[in-house]
Amino acid sequence: MVHGMDPPPSGELPDGAARKSRRSGRIVGPESGAGQIEKAIEKAIEKAMVKAMVKAYVLIVTTPGQTRAVADALRDVPHVQSINEVMGPYDVVVELVADELTAIPIVLTEQIRTIEGIQSTTSLVAFPTK
Repeated sequence: MVHGMDPPPSGELPDGAARKSRRSGRIVGPESGAGQIEKAIEKAIEKAMVKAMVKAYVLIVTTPGQTRAVADALRDVPHVQSINEVMGPYDVVVELVADELTAIPIVLTEQIRTIEGIQSTTSLVAFPTK
């Protein structure tokens, strides 16, 4: 300890200072990798806090001759990730992506099902993945 200096409160060290480890007797400080460990812990915490995105697929049956107009109108709907015109029992498949499951029904009822030319929809919500 430097003569005339009080020790830092609660054993904290000033930025850039090093100290001797009680366990190993080695010098521990920013140069020793302790800063790297702290950064790794912060990164792990951030990663754990990332929410899983919710995906839903909407299978749409359109009025004959309205498929293109419906697909064009879907481009302005929030949370729409992709739009595909398809052949088969459905005419359009839409992929929705949202932060929360509660956003999906709102988009369906207020934004998608109100589009002129849509006869019916079937919604499939995917299991969330991280």
